[in-house]
Amino acid sequence: MLSEENRKKISDANIWIFDYNKMVILLKKRGSAGNVIPNWESGAIVKMDNQFNVIEEITSDCPKVSIQFENDHFLVSVWDWVPGPGPGDFELKFDTEEEAVDMAFQYFFTKNKYFEERLNYQLKR
Repeated sequence: MLSEENRKKISDANIWIFDYNKMVILLKKRGSAGNVIPNWESGAIVKMDNQFNVIEEITSDCPKVSIQFENDHFLVSVWDWVPGPGPGDFELKFDTEEEAVDMAFQYFFTKNKYFEERLNYQLKR
């Protein structure tokens, strides 16, 4: 779903890419540069072998970002609350893959209202 150029850009920024049909989940590697929620852990992405034994559970110190291709546009979201939206949850629509990837980078690496809302909520707990 993502171009090779964007995959390289994402990987070079210490972000895991997990592919699911018409969606990717991006998870910033724990301890890497960028936005961090102290003493917090994302929900795990679980890698399994062919017998469904857990090989690895991968978590982050930053919420995961999803990019989904739908019809003629891309949806970028962080949605950790059920049913949501909760603090910091969002879903934004973009026309191009580049815009969607740029939004993911903004979430992971710049001061932005979505991450700040989640961070402030977690710090008050």
